[in-house]
Parts: sequence; structure tokens; C-alpha cells
Amino acid sequence: MSAIVEGLLKFSFDENDEVEGRSDVETNGRKRSASEARVSSTLQKSSPQLTILKSPGRWGFQNKEYVYEDVTSSVQGDRSLSLCDGAGDNRPFYLNGFPWTAQYARRRDYKQELFYLCVQKGVQTWRLRKAVLDLSNPVKLGEGTFGEVFRVIYSGEIVALKVIPIGGTKMVNGDKQKSFRDISAELIVSKELSDLKHIEDGYSTQGFIHLRGAMVVKGSYPRSLVTAWEQYDERLKSENDHPCIFGSSQHFLLLAFEDGGADLEKYVVANVLQAYSIIYQILMALSVAEYRLSFEHRDLHCGNILIRNVQSDTVVKADYNGNEVAVPTYGVEVKIIDFTLSRMSKGTSTIFFDLAKDDELFTGEGCLQYEIYRAMRAANK
Repeated sequence: MSAIVEGLLKFSFDENDEVEGRSDVETNGRKRSASEARVSSTLQKSSPQLTILKSPGRWGFQNKEYVYEDVTSSVQGDRSLSLCDGAGDNRPFYLNGFPWTAQYARRRDYKQELFYLCVQKGVQTWRLRKAVLDLSNPVKLGEGTFGEVFRVIYSGEIVALKVIPIGGTKMVNGDKQKSFRDISAELIVSKELSDLKHIEDGYSTQGFIHLRGAMVVKGSYPRSLVTAWEQYDERLKSENDHPCIFGSSQHFLLLAFEDGGADLEKYVVANVLQAYSIIYQILMALSVAEYRLSFEHRDLHCGNILIRNVQSDTVVKADYNGNEVAVPTYGVEVKIIDFTLSRMSKGTSTIFFDLAKDDELFTGEGCLQYEIYRAMRAANK
């Protein structure tokens, strides 16, 4: 990964360049800049079969060529991250400041640890969070076996609120609820990737979705969220259980993420410079995360890359090997999301999803995404 990024750093381009000896090169009815010609040439030399398509969907292989298919993933099942804190009684890095003894290390209370990670002293009700969480006009954005995602206001900002039922015995959407320990692993990964925006050892990136806040609440689903859920169901037919199944004793983890824009499956890339910038931003983010956290995403398809429109002259700044890097966006800013299958290490702790326990992941058909899963498994045997 580092070699790829270092190669990109040496590749400079300026959209105001002229194409020497080629005034007839056109794209979408206008003359193409030297930068676009050079980027296009570079892509064609490295992948002669590559065709840039502007429709939502996924890539696949056919006769050794890239083809496009409009498919929808049907892979389901329990996707819980495992938390391994190593041997001995040492305090994990994410619990600095938490009351810790050798005796406690042998009998940990993961519920209290989750409260600590959320910076709260104990469980709270939905009503007590009204000071920071405005649920007066929510819109359901999506769903998964984990739970629901709503657009709401958090601390005065529009966010995507992930609502995850945890710690209960009731089956939800056909699966067991995540334990306090398992959900802590997801929260830790999200926090650590958000914190990569702060420079350390000469490396930083803003390329991962930023976690604005996390909290544990207890109680039945708020009426406004139920209404938003039902409106979504009327439009798109939800595959999840109706939230009325949750009683007053149910715990939820709420994760408030920044608004990262539309996913790359649906986004229409305007030109080759935007395509180059998207690739550059992704590689830079992954390279920094790999150095800082030994991070592996392991599920980086187009649906897990968000694109937000910004001013065309906006640059995304990062730090790589002690050097500040300004990546031209050409109007598109990238955020990487969904760390369900990921792996990371820090201190004596490793957080990972055990891919070997999910056979369904490797049986999908119809697009390159599933071929990559099988290639990953073969490479690690």
C-alpha cells in the first residue's frame, strides 16, 4: 500500500495544462486538459480493459474483461467483531482512565466499559438525551440486520444515527442481539478511525467517516422514530422487524456519524480527474490506517465509499511519512464507511471479524465483490 501511495505522490497534475500537439482531444463536448489526458493514459496503460461507467451498480468479470451488472447483495447473517486484548492483566489502550485491577481483568464488566467508551456514567433514557439529540423530524435512511439508520439532528448538526439493539435476549431481524462486548469492538474501531485525523508519527487522514458521538440508551423506540420507520416501510418495504417489538427494558447503542454524502454505487462521476481524486483519497486513507492501526477494511466495495460534493478547488489534507499532502478533490470528497468485516491492532489489543465463521460471505455470485471475498480466503490459506 505504501509503495502505491508513494508512486501517486510523484504523479502531479494541473487541470490548466495544455495537451502538447493535441488540440482535438475532447470529452463531453469540450477539450480535455493535459491532466485528464495523462490520467486517462495512465489508467489505460495499467488496466487496458477498464471502462469508466456512470451508472449505479457493481463490477464483475466476463472473458477477462470488466463488465457492469446491476445487482443487489443478499448476504446476511451475524457480523460481530471479536475483541482480543491479549494475555495477562494489562489494561487495554481504550480503557485508559477506567478503574482497572488485576482482579477486575479476570472478571470484566463489558456493560460498564461500554458506558465509559460513550463517556457516560450509566444508562440513560431517550428523554434524557434530548439536550443533544433532536428526534423531532427524523427520516429513515437505511437498514441492516444490525438495526436502523436515521437522519436526525445531533448537537445542532445533521447526522446519520445508527440505532443498534444490544444486550437483550429477543431475536431481532432473525439474529441474536450483539453483546455489550461485541458492540464495544465496533465502537472502538469507529473511534480509532475517526481519530486518525489527528497527526501521529507523521501520519494523519480525514478519509474515514467521522463519529460525532456515541451513547447507550434504554427504553422503547421513540414515537417519532417509529413513524419514520413506518414511512420507509410504506415506500420501500422494510425487511426488518417493526420496532414495536422493543420494550422498556431494551438497551440501544446510538452512533452518530457525519453526513458523508451518497455512496459511490449511486454517484455519477463527472470526469477522469474526479475519478483519479477518488482513488487517490481512498489509497491515502487506507495507507495511513494501515501504518497507524495495521488496519484492513476487507469489504471495500462501492457501497462502502461515500462521496460528498464540495467546491471544485477544495483540497483534502493528510500527512504521510512526515509530509503534508494536499489532495485536489475536483469537487468530490471521499469518506470510507462500514467496518463490520475489518481488522485493526493497537497496543496489545486486536479487533477483527473472523471471516472463517461466515460461509455465506464466500458463496455470492454475480459481481466482482464476491470474487474478491473468495480470493481473500485463498490468499490467506
